[in-house]
Amino acid sequence: MTALVLGSLLFATAAKAQFPEGFEAGVPPAGWSSFDLADPGQQWQSSGTTHSGSGAAFIRYSTGPLDSDYLVTPQFTPTAGQELTFWERESYGLDYGSTYTVEVSTTSPTGPFTPIFTRAENGSTTYTLQTVSLAAYVGTPIYIAFVSTNSDGDNWYIDDVDVAAPEVCGDATCAPSENYFTCSTDCPPPAEGICASAALISAPYTGTGVVVDLNGGGAPTECYAGATNARWYSYTPGADGTIEISSDYPGTISDTRVSVLTGTCGGVLTCVEDDDDAGAGLTSLISDLPVSGGTTYYIAWTDNYDNDLFDWTLTYTALPTCLTPTGLGATNPSVEGADIAWTCTSCTGTFIVEYGAPGFTPGTDGTAGAGGTIWTGAPVAGSPVTLTGLMSSTTYSVVVRQVCPGPDYSANTSPVSFTTSCGAADVPYFQDFESAVTPAMPNCWSVQNINGSNTWVTTSFPSLFSGKAARYPWNGANPADDWMFSQGINLVGGTEYTLTYSYGSAGFDEALEVYYGSSASAAGMTELVVDHGTFDDGPFTVSYSITPGADGVYYFGWHAYSAADQFNLEVDDISLIETPACPVPAAVSTSGTTYNGTNVNFTCSGCTGSVIIEFGEAPHTPGVGATAGSGGTIVSGAVSPQAISLDPSTTYEIYVRQDCSLSLDGFSDNTTAVTVSTPAPPPANDECAGAISLITGFSCVAPTNGTVANSTQSIAPIFCGFTSAAAFDVWYSFVANATESTVDVDGSSSFDAIIDIREGACPGVNIACADATGNGGVESVTFPTVVGQTYYVRVYDYGSSLPTTPEFTICAYGTFVCSTDLTLEVTMPSLGTLPTFDLFYVPTGEVVQSGGGGVGNAAPAINAISLCTADGPFAFAVNGMPAGGTYKLRLADAPFTRLIDNIDAVAGFSAVNDVLSPASNGPVQIPIGPTELLYTSCDKYFWKKGEFIVVNEDPDVAAEWVPGGGTAGQDPTTGYDFWFYDPNGGYSFIRQRRHNVSDGFGNVGSPRTCHMQVNN
Repeated sequence: MTALVLGSLLFATAAKAQFPEGFEAGVPPAGWSSFDLADPGQQWQSSGTTHSGSGAAFIRYSTGPLDSDYLVTPQFTPTAGQELTFWERESYGLDYGSTYTVEVSTTSPTGPFTPIFTRAENGSTTYTLQTVSLAAYVGTPIYIAFVSTNSDGDNWYIDDVDVAAPEVCGDATCAPSENYFTCSTDCPPPAEGICASAALISAPYTGTGVVVDLNGGGAPTECYAGATNARWYSYTPGADGTIEISSDYPGTISDTRVSVLTGTCGGVLTCVEDDDDAGAGLTSLISDLPVSGGTTYYIAWTDNYDNDLFDWTLTYTALPTCLTPTGLGATNPSVEGADIAWTCTSCTGTFIVEYGAPGFTPGTDGTAGAGGTIWTGAPVAGSPVTLTGLMSSTTYSVVVRQVCPGPDYSANTSPVSFTTSCGAADVPYFQDFESAVTPAMPNCWSVQNINGSNTWVTTSFPSLFSGKAARYPWNGANPADDWMFSQGINLVGGTEYTLTYSYGSAGFDEALEVYYGSSASAAGMTELVVDHGTFDDGPFTVSYSITPGADGVYYFGWHAYSAADQFNLEVDDISLIETPACPVPAAVSTSGTTYNGTNVNFTCSGCTGSVIIEFGEAPHTPGVGATAGSGGTIVSGAVSPQAISLDPSTTYEIYVRQDCSLSLDGFSDNTTAVTVSTPAPPPANDECAGAISLITGFSCVAPTNGTVANSTQSIAPIFCGFTSAAAFDVWYSFVANATESTVDVDGSSSFDAIIDIREGACPGVNIACADATGNGGVESVTFPTVVGQTYYVRVYDYGSSLPTTPEFTICAYGTFVCSTDLTLEVTMPSLGTLPTFDLFYVPTGEVVQSGGGGVGNAAPAINAISLCTADGPFAFAVNGMPAGGTYKLRLADAPFTRLIDNIDAVAGFSAVNDVLSPASNGPVQIPIGPTELLYTSCDKYFWKKGEFIVVNEDPDVAAEWVPGGGTAGQDPTTGYDFWFYDPNGGYSFIRQRRHNVSDGFGNVGSPRTCHMQVNN
């Protein structure tokens, strides 16, 4: 195949081809060129991954479309017998579809080219020699191109390119492909490649950048027969000692193997030691290898796995002048010591025996180290010795070193540990299992498995307690018949003691009984303390009194006898004390904690007095007797559970003591403090009765900020597509201003809001809900409403606990639907632009309708502009009225009631503002008509001061009167508005008559509000 190539072309300085080419001076070399067809981002370049020397040619795979990258030699003319040789490799072991070719052009360095060598990827990541015939081109000037073709394929390396006649063994020339092992007549023995040419080294020695790559032989077979090539070293120590040989890999993973031999090169060699992978990863390590002074040792690194670079070290350690003892052991531990023995063949000195807590640092001479003690304070003659005077049930470590003349000291032996046996403990006695090394029992405690089921253990992860605890674990097949025994405890006959402990089950039927007796065995448990029978919960803290009949050492036993296939029975916090005359209460805990209080629980076995609870803000120091400590509060005569009142957001410490003063036994000590923290108080609207009123408009113009922080659940969650696990809710209310209303809740980042709409008396009945979004979303629900009716809104988060960001905003608004048509009549002083208008909803100030503008005709023409409004209080503004113009706002239909007359309008802005203002230009109150109009009178000019204007009483208004409530007990927001109009323009006065204000008509009930006294 002939290919014509086009692309970007890079030339080095023009020259005739010079071979061999090792790319030591860069890529492309002088006279060479390179180019590609599709991906100019990748060019042939220099690489340090070489076959020989420091340079090789390298082309990276194309990351774009299919591309061919060319590296082209200068022109040369092959002669008879010459052939092309080169070394090449890839980067990766997988096939990525690359094609590698060698091509010839007889025309130019840019082609056209004809392939003479082609191969696909073969996964080779080591250099391989390729030989290509040039017989077809003898006598013809040619260019040779090395071509990599791929799309996202593999890299290609080229090195040691040559054009020469084939190498012949016997021509007295050591060619690159020959070596001593393949052609000894042409090539000398390689340095360090055979035993006879081993490099002489001395210790310490470090070899860096070592590679086994000799291609042909030299590896020893005495230790391992699987290698071919080797790198040889020889070492002769000056005196007896030990050596260590280790390899590592400085950046590349190298798999090394090393052999150590003695004997004669070319004669008999004997394997002393061999190692493959004793070091980290795939490295080699030979440690503490004894060597003899004056003996030559041969060290051979072989290539049976790879030939990558590696470093290696040789270290030598002379034998010590003072020998270290060996075989150290500790036997026959007793309550106060143990027997210590060792061996030290050929030793002539004395010995130092040093002991201390595990992990102590022993000394190195005649002085003890930190935490150590030298037995007898001086060296001893020899092994064995018996240590005495130690603490019972305690672990010790011991070392021994020899003292030689001089004095000279050997190294310490490795430490040996032993634990002294258990003596009897004294009262008071406590066991919380924290010192145990799980799963074993604490020191001096023991277990007995009667029937081969499970046995008691110590666990770090109890179901019922914090820290560690004792547990009889689940057994699916066998019932429990297992004992846990305490350490022996010295008791006095006839003395009363109190045994206290906690126990419980993790929800399954367990059974437990407690005994004490003279030995730690089932047979020795003769005195029953209590049989708890079967139980399935807890934990329970209990106390029992015992009185042994005679002095002695007693053991306590907890016997699990649960049925098979239960779960975990646990015991913790065991104590035994001499029963005081006034016992201390026990098992103090709190429950039902709220923001303003908690319940205090306790037990008091054998108590005959009354119980005192004392609490104060932490940290609190309790009082004694009947007196509280500073800042403390006392509750006397307490019973469990005892409710106490606390402040919100406060941490308290609670103590309990017994008052035995009536029996002349004084007061007990205080219990250990129990800490309780009250949460912050819930929001004011945590319950429906405290619902916050929302201002209702016709859009969400003024959202109200809300939070569920510290809220509680007032009623159960509702189903709204899903049902949450809890409902920590807050409440809002609004009065509907339209026949359709909407509630929006915008949650913060972790707030997944649920909206529950309810009607009726608190807490109401659900009529609508929303739960369509997740955290941080906006929930919205639209539903039919009755104008003037109150609705409740419950808001809570979907989660089972309060969200981390409990904030949200909420608003309620009606759908604006016109119920009354209006007409704005405008007269213009001349032809011009009509004014515009805005209709405001007074409670929120929002503009609900705008209009006007356009061309208006001059007076006497009336320019009518149509608009409409919903029911409710509205304000009206006319903008841009020209001087001399007038306007009227009236109902569009009969009876065409005037709302605003402005026949002398001032140019510019005219607006109605305040819903409660008694002055003129108050709000437009819709609806206006016969259903709300109670009385009218036009052009009545003969009213006199002191006379009353009386309107017909409205039943709904009259119903707001509170009989017998007097003036102060009446509603200040209900009554009547008397509107007075100026016939020449606008209404000029609103007189508001409310139930709580008398207008001189007397306290005659609701009718008095229907009367307005003239000039008052």
